[in-house]
Order: sequence, then structure tokens, then C-alpha cells
Amino acid sequence: MGSGGDIQGKSATDNQRAIAEELVHTGIDVTPQEIKALVAFLGNPTPLQPLETVDFSDPEQCRICHPRQFREWSGNMMAYSALSPTFSALEALGSAFSVSHGGSGFAAGDHPTALFCQSCHNPADTLLGSFPTLSDSDGHAMRDFATKAGRGGISCDICHQISGPDTSLGFGRLGDGIANTAFVLEPGDTKFGPLDNPEYSPTHTSAHGQDINMQDGYLRSGEFCGTCHDVRTPPDANLADGVDPVTNEPFQRLENLFTEWKNGPYGPLNNTVGGVVTCQDCHMDLGPPEPAGSYAEGETTVYPRPRYVFEREEVSTHYFTGIDIALIDFPGQDDEERDENGNVIGQVQRRQILMESAAEIAVSAPANTVSGSTIPITVHVTNSGTGHNLPSGFSQERQIWVELIVSDNNGQPVYESGTLVDTAHPETGEMEPDGNLDDEDLRNLVGPNGGSGVIDPLTLEADVIHGPDYNRRHEDPPVYQGLANFGNEFIRIPVDGNGEPMRDDQGHFIEEEVFMPFLSTHTDNSFSIPALTTVDVRYDVDVPTGIEGPLQINVRLRARAFPPRFLRALAAGRPDLVNEKMVDRNRIVDMVSAAPVNVQIQ
Repeated sequence: MGSGGDIQGKSATDNQRAIAEELVHTGIDVTPQEIKALVAFLGNPTPLQPLETVDFSDPEQCRICHPRQFREWSGNMMAYSALSPTFSALEALGSAFSVSHGGSGFAAGDHPTALFCQSCHNPADTLLGSFPTLSDSDGHAMRDFATKAGRGGISCDICHQISGPDTSLGFGRLGDGIANTAFVLEPGDTKFGPLDNPEYSPTHTSAHGQDINMQDGYLRSGEFCGTCHDVRTPPDANLADGVDPVTNEPFQRLENLFTEWKNGPYGPLNNTVGGVVTCQDCHMDLGPPEPAGSYAEGETTVYPRPRYVFEREEVSTHYFTGIDIALIDFPGQDDEERDENGNVIGQVQRRQILMESAAEIAVSAPANTVSGSTIPITVHVTNSGTGHNLPSGFSQERQIWVELIVSDNNGQPVYESGTLVDTAHPETGEMEPDGNLDDEDLRNLVGPNGGSGVIDPLTLEADVIHGPDYNRRHEDPPVYQGLANFGNEFIRIPVDGNGEPMRDDQGHFIEEEVFMPFLSTHTDNSFSIPALTTVDVRYDVDVPTGIEGPLQINVRLRARAFPPRFLRALAAGRPDLVNEKMVDRNRIVDMVSAAPVNVQIQ
């Protein structure tokens, strides 16, 4: 540990006040709210705790010298990670389900899955041992026990006190420093950063990775992000050999984001773009990208979107924009203002820009047809703007789908897929249709009596059947109709009395889609689109007899962080954490549309 709490005979408080005064007098850009906070800090007679005795500094303390970084971080999903009610509800339901089926759950204790989720979402309290051991019947969410340091989630000190990868073997870890929090966290006053020659700081010791024999550039590497952004969960406990029967790995790949990047065209193994492009190059750059001219242009082309050219400089933003936004009131979510670098501030607006740049879509169809015939339509979806699969992350609960509408010359639909219908949801208090389609489920699966169908919060089983938009392309012979959704799937394979996965008469595994990770035997990650890859989706559309043309084909790619059915299951199981208002905030993002195509009827 360094001795940042007493440098040159001055206390940490005196040093921080001096820095705050220097910020004000040198004209560094701060908001009125930050100036007010600085004034309050300077006038506060209560001394700060010496830094050498603090394991994790309050981000407000870092804000004094790093106001821009704090502003960007305070509204992102890192700051939200320990407080997220959807995460807390899923963890609580999964833990209760595990315990009810003879497992050990995710609460603190001496068992393999103790604090499995919290280790990434709240590393501070996991390391400090802040969580109590709970009884099987205790209904508290783990976030109820978070300390002030823990409530900051992935705070400044989490990333900047990681000294290197943890290469030890452990559950889900292969000794390569990847997955399931495979990092070495060293709490204290030494902060690790990416700069070769960091400036002197009187409040803490600044260190570059090379100073501690850490691999060069670790903080800027994809491997740094891969410590958490590959998540590997236990195999089905009923399996005799304890491995995923499809992959033969001793775990399931719940989140496979890092591996997708590493093996893809922007990673180090199969690179096709002329150089490795890291997670930070996209998620910490001066973006998300907007058309040329939106920023000061320079000579640097920032991958993986070379059509957007702007000056990168040495600015690492801390917005970390992705598909998720907060579903509760949280700072920095919906704000059209721009910061000093020209970035739009709000996560809602940033997500829209990011998702619009992620993919391209086109449609092809014959120019002419005759009434009573079948026209083949092909939709081409390209993952043109991400360094990983689309979707990625918790990709089994992500939705990216094709909406296709074929209309007659009066605008009446002849065929549609990926469309939504407004319905009531009494299970979460929506007694009448509310006019909002964002909270409606896709119609590939429906309840036995219509509607969305539900997931039982105790058994986690879904009461659904095939709906009017069910994907039939996998039938034998294939029928080229139904929903094209690129979200991955949780698969359950029945196990016989000997713990062997069951097969059909052709020797194929008997597979059933389930909708919670705790029920799965195999996580099928084959549906998402790899980087720089185009997927062609075919539709065979019947043209009614006697119809007048032309037919018009309209296609767009839409995305959503969670299926509403999933959120309503969390609300049913933990109404103290998730409610209908949050389901309504789970907004659809329109990513990209294809130019309309007309088909003449002869």
C-alpha cells in the first residue's frame, strides 16, 4: 500500500481541498452542481477518513479531481449494478429455487455458489464480507445488506484497484484470468491506471501496470473486461458427468461476450480488420458514433465502425453504453444535453445511437408475382457495427427481431411477423390495454387462452404454447414463416434415471426451450449473429387470389433488453422489487429499417 493519506506533511483532507481550489481557479469545466458540491466540501469541517485506512473510496471523493469521469459513471450500468431491481429479483428467485431443489443458493456461506452473482455486481461487499449468512426462508434481497461502498456497484475503486488477472483455477475458470470475477483486487490508496507516466497526485498513489509486473496495458485490454463479461454457471445437477451435454464443458456459458470478441474478427485470434480492437475502443471512446461532422474530425478511424471518423485523442469516457438502461429513477438516463466533448449525455439517447450503428438490414423479393402464388422474400441482417455477437451479454434474455409487414395497395396487411398486440396484464395490475406496445410480448409464444402467458415465480416454468408467429423454419420440411428473433435460448434436456441426457429415435438430444437459466441443461448461443456476419431470413408469403397490387414490403430490426414475460415473472415473484411501471420502461429500440420494396401483381 502507498501512503497517500499523509504526503509532504499534509493530511488527505488538506490535499483534497487544495486540489478542489485549483480546479475552480484554473477553469476546469465543472457544472453548477459540482461547484456547489465543491463549496460544500470546502466548507465541511468534518475531516475525511485517511485514505490509507479506507478499502474503497466513495466515488464522490474521486469526483473532486475527476468531475467528468464521475458524471459519466454516475448514470451508467456500472453504477447501477448493485442496485438493479431486476438483477436483485432474478438472484433472489434463483437462490430460492436452488435451495428448494437441494442446492445451496447464492447467499453468503461456505458453499460453491456463495455470492456468485454479487461477486460481479457488488465486488466491494463480497471482498469485505459484508453479507450475512441467510436462512433458507429469509426473503431479503442481497442488496438490502449492501454497504455504502457496495451500493456503488462497479465504482471507481473497483476497476482502478484491480492489479491484474486471477489465473487460479476455480469454478468456471480455466486459469486464463477470464470469467467469474477472475481479477486480483487490492483495496487501498494505490490506484492503477492506463497511463505510462501518470501525473503526481497528493491524494493517492498512481501506478501503471508495468510498475507491478502486470502485463502491459492490462487496463485497456479486452481481457480486463473478460474477467466479468464471460459468466459461466453450474451444469445441470442431475447430469451424471456434470458437463453441458452439447459443449462437453463443465459449465454453461450464460454470458459469452468476451469469448465472442476474442474469437471474432476484432479479437486477437482470427483478426480480419488489421489490428485488435478492444472493448474499451468502442465502449469508452468519444461515441457512440454519429455521422461525420458530429465531432471534431481528425486522422484516426475508430474501429469497429470505420465509416465514422473523428478525433479520439486521449479521452476515455465512462458512459459504458449498451442495451441496458435503468428501469427505475436513476441519474443520467433520459437527457438530450451534450457534454464538453460533444457526447450526448443520456443513456437512453446514447443507446439509440449505439444500436442504430450496430446493424444493417436489406430485403430482396421478386419484382413481379401473380395473385394466388407464393412470393419468396429474403431479409438480410448484418452485424456490421459491433465487436461481438448481436445480441450479446445476457443474450438469452435479449430480443433483437425482424418486423416484416407485407401490405396490399390499401395498406392492409397480407402477412406480418414480429408485430405486437396491445393486451391487458392483470398479473401485474394492468387491467385494461394501456395503448403501450413496448410492454407486449412477441407472438411466437402465447398463453393457453391467448395473451402473453406467464412464468410461475416458484417453479420458473412457463405456461405458453406456440402462437401465430411461431418460427417454423426448423420443421421437417421447413416452413419459411414465423418470427426471426436472434436472442439465444436456454435449453432443457431431460435426464434419465442414470443421469444421462435423453435422445430421440434419430439420436438427437430431446430439447425444450425454458425461460430461466436455473432450469437449463444447455445454453444455446447459436442464434445470435457474429460480428461482420450476415444472416439471411427467408419468408414464403402467400398472395391472396384477386388482390390488387402493388404489394409493399416494410422491414425493420427492433431490439429490447428483456422480454416483458420475463420481467412480469420477476414482478410476480418479487413485487417488492419489480412492478408494471418498470415493465413499461423496458422500451423497444428501433435499430434500422430497410427501404420499402414493391412487388407488382400481374
